[in-house]
Amino acid sequence: IVVLGACQPPFSQKAVVTADTTATTAVGASYPDSLAASSGGTKLASFQAKTGTVLIQGFSKVGTMSGLYGSRASVEAKEYTDATTGARQLGITVNVKEAGTLERDHSSYIDYDELDGLLRGLDYIGHLDKSVTSLHDFQADFRTRGNLTISTFSSSDGSTLLSIKTGTIGGATGFFALKDIVTFQQHVAAAKAVLDSLPPAVPK
Repeated sequence: IVVLGACQPPFSQKAVVTADTTATTAVGASYPDSLAASSGGTKLASFQAKTGTVLIQGFSKVGTMSGLYGSRASVEAKEYTDATTGARQLGITVNVKEAGTLERDHSSYIDYDELDGLLRGLDYIGHLDKSVTSLHDFQADFRTRGNLTISTFSSSDGSTLLSIKTGTIGGATGFFALKDIVTFQQHVAAAKAVLDSLPPAVPK
């Protein structure tokens, strides 16, 4: 965990606690630079970008939550199967929709092997407050390979808020009450349970 100094509008955010998942480069088919930049090198993004084969996609929307300023975030379980080889990749997507003038809409991939770490990270940052730093304000971030950033931070009125950001340039950020982190955590856990219930992949 690294403590940094930072300030990001529209809220005063000075002390930043950052916990990153371990980044690994996906092995498999190549994919466009724009997708690579958006996905951060996830196995799901690499797998679904394969060419020259039939890919079967299964998906289940697990939950959606509404936030501040018209923000919305949804979680979906994903399954990609190569019909030729029987190879499979599992994970989830998190979609964030911004309200307002731009109304951005963006999704991030999270590989299955990141989900336990994501759940632990959500639990950790959801319990932090200003006492984590000697400075006036704080922000705690958890990032995944696919450029999903979950943050809790102190706002200008002294309360602690939650933000969910998908992507980097051209991404989308939703703002929520701190209590919504529990709902988001439940959606992620439910999506993992859906994936855990799937029968084993059958190689061909």
